[in-house]
Amino acid sequence: MTWMDCIGLGAGLFVILAFYMREQRSLRVCAIVSNILFVIYGAALSLWPIFLLHALLLPLNAYRLTQVLRDCERPQLRPNFRVAEIRHTSAKHL
Repeated sequence: MTWMDCIGLGAGLFVILAFYMREQRSLRVCAIVSNILFVIYGAALSLWPIFLLHALLLPLNAYRLTQVLRDCERPQLRPNFRVAEIRHTSAKHL
């Protein structure tokens, strides 16, 4: 087994890991690692469809990861009231 075989196998394993992830952050990190490994693999072995696909997916996954990280930092606005309070205030307006 050559180094390129190991890189290709590692890329495939990261694809499987990405499908296993439940959180978007972990999924995107695995996908990015997989994309990088597949870009190396495709370029080294002149497998241009593999190279092109993962070269295009890499910035997309990086962009989505930045979105996920940005959304995690942003405080989520949640209403701080109960359904009973909504009924009470709406009954006053009738």
